[in-house]
Amino acid sequence: MRIPDPKEKNHNCPLRSNHHVFPHPIKGKYHAFLSGVPRLGAELSDLDRTGLMVAMIAAAILLLVGLGLSFHLNLWQALTEIIYDKVHLKLPPPLLCLLTCFAVLGGIYGWLNNHYPADSLIFKDKPWTLGEIKQRLETVSGVDIQLKGDVASFTIDRRISGACAADVLKAICDHYRDQLICRNEPARTIIERKP
Repeated sequence: MRIPDPKEKNHNCPLRSNHHVFPHPIKGKYHAFLSGVPRLGAELSDLDRTGLMVAMIAAAILLLVGLGLSFHLNLWQALTEIIYDKVHLKLPPPLLCLLTCFAVLGGIYGWLNNHYPADSLIFKDKPWTLGEIKQRLETVSGVDIQLKGDVASFTIDRRISGACAADVLKAICDHYRDQLICRNEPARTIIERKP
């Protein structure tokens, strides 16, 4: 396994669902984010959380304003000039609001994609025990995982990867759901063998 440098990337998921299973990426990552169920997890710093919330609120306001203005036909004939460096654009205000909204949403997606790549945590090349995986995840992401009973010696015999610790835990819990019980409690995940 490649052990990521904690300074290089943050391996905590930006989003977390209410269920024990964490959001799974679009082709990986942000399906909970883009499917309309955003709930920012405690893994983000306060500054990141605030920045994302402000950007999402700004995008929502721009979308509503753009849609509201689009019903005023006379505004489609008026042009707003945008001058940036040597670029000159003339756009109708409703279109300008809608394009700015989509640019903000694209920026949010790009930031999340850059900070939380789909396979930043990979466990492969050998069978890993849950105890070893727990140790690595706690080292690189600071998550709290509690293994009950003899589950620490449970062997994971397939490639497991994810954008963050929550994705790795989700993959393990989904693939081994017949043998493991996974529960989320505030600030920690508990894994134990099924009786």
